[in-house]
Amino acid sequence: MKRIILILISLLILVMIAGCQNQQEKKTTEEQPEKETVEKQKKEAPDETKAKPNKSNPVKRVATTGVPIKEADKRKNYFGVIVENSVDARPHTGLVNADVVYEMEVEYNITRFLALFHSDIPEKIGPVRSARHYFLPIFQSWNAPFIHYGGTIFAYNNLKRKDLTHLDGIGNGNTYFERDNSRAAPHNAYLITDRLPDLKQKPRNPHFEYTDKVSGFDENVSKITINYSDPNNVHTSYQYDKKAKVYRRILENKPHTDRVTGTQIKTKNLFILYAKHRDMATDGGYIHINFNTKGELDYYVNEKKINGKWKNIKGNIVFFDGIGHKIKALPGKTWIQVVDKQRKSIVEEKGR
Repeated sequence: MKRIILILISLLILVMIAGCQNQQEKKTTEEQPEKETVEKQKKEAPDETKAKPNKSNPVKRVATTGVPIKEADKRKNYFGVIVENSVDARPHTGLVNADVVYEMEVEYNITRFLALFHSDIPEKIGPVRSARHYFLPIFQSWNAPFIHYGGTIFAYNNLKRKDLTHLDGIGNGNTYFERDNSRAAPHNAYLITDRLPDLKQKPRNPHFEYTDKVSGFDENVSKITINYSDPNNVHTSYQYDKKAKVYRRILENKPHTDRVTGTQIKTKNLFILYAKHRDMATDGGYIHINFNTKGELDYYVNEKKINGKWKNIKGNIVFFDGIGHKIKALPGKTWIQVVDKQRKSIVEEKGR
């Protein structure tokens, strides 16, 4: 009898164990699809760090060109250079590589270039010449350390008062520069860019914004000529190239080309900034250009013209269109011609 009871108890225990195992297997089977669904949802969910650009998450662009940062893999250092433009300084070296270039007058109606380099830095730039005091607000507005070879007493006095990083060829000529013996001094000092330290500063562009499509044109213009002076042969023109959709730069009725590569200088955006000039009545014929106020400007892009204004706002020179909105430029290179409003000589040829 006892033996029968033990057998029955053993059978009951086996039945209970089997039932528990079946229940556990069922539970595991039911939970598996839920786990797979969760993992699938995780994979399909958008990654916020890789979200597509929208109004709340705009495209991040290089300040000096407007090119999306992910495409600007050639960016290295960041600096400005003062490049000479007398007859003895031509043809220029490296100017074709600059992201942004200003052309403005110095004494005796000769012009000089303020060139900003960031996206495409050539091995050599020049010839490099001296600073003027009214150059400083331009570099300051772009947050650009700048490189020059000497300067006027007015420029040095202003450098003492302003917090601007700069490298001067005077005292450092052998460090950053080399002389080209095929040219006469002072037209032969060239910056060797791989000798430069990491200047660390990052570009800032408060002047205008960038867009992939420009609108709001006032008229069609295919060619623009700026006559700075007759005695010193400074006649600058820009001819629109419909195929390449850029303005090709012309100097003294010839393509303005690079000395090393022979490449013609071209730009996507062209601004003419009208500012008051005055003679400082000093030995040397020095002038002053007033960037501390406001004035008119013209913007040329895609064979079109926009009339606008510029204004110095807390040290930043900001460009506005005719209805007061900050100008939107196309991604690419930019040239800015600074012209005396009182004696401007601008010749425009209408586009078709």
